[in-house]
Amino acid sequence: MRHEGRILLMKNQIMPNWLLPGGRCEMHEASAEVVQRELMEETGLAVEVGPLRFVTEYFFSESNRRFHQLGFYYELALSGTPGLDWGQTFYRTEGDQFLTFSWFGPEELANARLHPSGLKPWLYTTGQGIEHLVLNDTW
Repeated sequence: MRHEGRILLMKNQIMPNWLLPGGRCEMHEASAEVVQRELMEETGLAVEVGPLRFVTEYFFSESNRRFHQLGFYYELALSGTPGLDWGQTFYRTEGDQFLTFSWFGPEELANARLHPSGLKPWLYTTGQGIEHLVLNDTW
């Protein structure tokens, strides 16, 4: 989700990494539907899902375990955003998690700990079509 050259990222109180908002699929749920549901649950914002931009294969380790995560990243547009203060940090709770949302420009993103970090150079591109990215992080 972009606005005036800034991208919305989130983190919870447990992990130090910033993430793009989103989540996991439920059984028989298409990835675009996941984006709409998760953004509503996490931010309270209704989104229109645009084109698929990236498909990622993300290899990382956490707590001495190795993971191979597949990700689908879409362009998003907000639909009906009363009360949204663009560019300002805002906070939400989802279940027992306290979430922080903030808008990052290229300069802030360069210094942020993003998960997966390999997405940084791609987030401000506006190419056509779908990019397949293979990303590796070691924490």
